[in-house]
Amino acid sequence: MNDNGVAAGFYVDAGGNSHGYVYNISTPGFTEISLPGADGATSFAATGINNAGEVIGFFLNGTVTEGFPDNGGTFTNFEATGSTNTIFLGINNNGQVVGVYQDGGGHIDPGPAEESAAFVRLIYEQRRTDVSAERNGKIAR
Repeated sequence: MNDNGVAAGFYVDAGGNSHGYVYNISTPGFTEISLPGADGATSFAATGINNAGEVIGFFLNGTVTEGFPDNGGTFTNFEATGSTNTIFLGINNNGQVVGVYQDGGGHIDPGPAEESAAFVRLIYEQRRTDVSAERNGKIAR
């Protein structure tokens, strides 16, 4: 939950699919988040929100899980190169994201979860400051 009393979360429907939302405590009310249709998402979760209202989370696209930030309705997909899972778990008020990713062999890469989280944080910060260095949200190591 951010300092404005807004929380990000998700629920699971009867079909087993997750859906992200934000919840405003002062209103009170839920607002469902909709990913763009081109993402092919079958299930997604909102896992964090900062004071600027930037929501982060992850979604399932086929058999691959990708991380995303939603900044005012503008979504950017992130998938670490060679990974099957890139998951954003939290965001601070500076827009720094923490999360984990997993390689195709099922191993956390490049090592302990703390290193993976640092990697995701760094690549997201790089993406925010140098969009032209990466294409289609794919992250090159």
